[in-house]
Amino acid sequence: MRLCRSCLLRRNKRPDGWFNMTKAAQHFGKRVPEFMRLPSTVEYIAALREAVGKSHPLTETVVGKGKPQGIWAHPQGSADP
Repeated sequence: MRLCRSCLLRRNKRPDGWFNMTKAAQHFGKRVPEFMRLPSTVEYIAALREAVGKSHPLTETVVGKGKPQGIWAHPQGSADP
């Protein structure tokens, strides 16, 4: 059974609202770097950066066992509340 987009985001959110982009991308058979290169994503990130301020990070890479374990995105990076 495939999860709906909203369910997927809710299951992969931290208490602070940041969501796991890696898990979301995997669910749809994609990789985060591919998604980040899409023109629509580049445009959305530019608008989001203006909204939250340039000094706030929009993504963070979680490292475990000496290697990257996942990419988490700012709560406003999700179109789901």
